[in-house]
Amino acid sequence: ESFQLSVSGTTALTALYNGNVGIGTTSPGTYKLNVAGTGYYSNQLTVDGFTNNAGISFRNGFTPTNVGIRAKAITTANRDGLEILGYNGIDFSINNGNDVAMRINGTGNTGNEGNVGIGTTSPGAKLHVHSTNGDGKLRVSGDNILNSGGEIKGFNNGFAFNVAPTGGGTYVERMRINGLGKVGIDVTVPTNQLHVHTATDDA
Repeated sequence: ESFQLSVSGTTALTALYNGNVGIGTTSPGTYKLNVAGTGYYSNQLTVDGFTNNAGISFRNGFTPTNVGIRAKAITTANRDGLEILGYNGIDFSINNGNDVAMRINGTGNTGNEGNVGIGTTSPGAKLHVHSTNGDGKLRVSGDNILNSGGEIKGFNNGFAFNVAPTGGGTYVERMRINGLGKVGIDVTVPTNQLHVHTATDDA
């Protein structure tokens, strides 16, 4: 048996004898609330439950959930951690979803599972940083100084290390390894296998 509420001859809500409710569907199945259509929340949506699987699943019929967001016990028994699930991968996108800023490969990317790409959707290593416009850079700074520490820079014909002066400031290239295997220290065009720039080079 069930209770149904109709509007203009169309069933809008169905409540089954077991308490399961369907909105936009007459077959809520095993769900306490089954909504067929779009929904809108003007405030906070809370999903409560003291289990590892408490959360939001974006695909039906998969156990365990393979696409979703859920609570997880990470360091304690309390489910105070957050887990994001994506079987084939997880994208972090910008520009209304038109540009992928970061991708984490999933099980569907055979041989590349767990690879993280920043600026690329085809990461070929555990961490792959790519730039489509200019040099690709990875920066590490500290001591509460934004422009401090150093940068690892990849470009068309090699690899370089940039460092900032004491107290922070403009990054300056200090060492380069070009595509021929030549190493330059304080020189951007090494002419020997190891080329160290000194004050006498400027004399």
